Amino acid sequence: MVPMKDALAALDVSSKKLNEKTDSLNKLIEQLEKRLQASQVGVSVWLDSHGSQMLDASPESQHLDPNNEPVGDLVESTGWVLGFAKVAEAGTYEWRIAVHPVRQIWTPHLVNDWQTSDFRTLSEGEPRPLLKAPRAVRVEAAGLLETLVKQIAERAASFAEDIEKAEGLVVDDGTI
Repeated sequence: MVPMKDALAALDVSSKKLNEKTDSLNKLIEQLEKRLQASQVGVSVWLDSHGSQMLDASPESQHLDPNNEPVGDLVESTGWVLGFAKVAEAGTYEWRIAVHPVRQIWTPHLVNDWQTSDFRTLSEGEPRPLLKAPRAVRVEAAGLLETLVKQIAERAASFAEDIEKAEGLVVDDGTI
């Protein structure tokens, strides 16, 4: 059985490289998370716009009701959404780069029509730190980390603008 021996040897090489690269990715995620925490930005962001950012997504399938009957033309897929939010761990909440499991449901022929799209993202569980997510989710999330940071910055800037507008409602003597 030389072919099996060769295949197992190749598996050992691939596995070793994958584990080394995963350790490196985990360190990168830890560093970025610490940097975001140190910024004290304090705004949550989830990258969940219309399925384009779903991680480790399942293949599309017919959406079924509780009786396992098809619901119109609806299809669904499950996966994970990347974000930055306060996540519960050991009784406390900390700002973390996180993922949460979701189910997305839509009608395929309406997805490209923004006026009638019925696209829905439903939470399927509690957020968890990205570092505690399955490897496939962490690997796919790596390509979205820059987008996540940009969206956090945009949301923080938008919040600051909203606060400035609200401050404009106050007259010099402190009344509204």
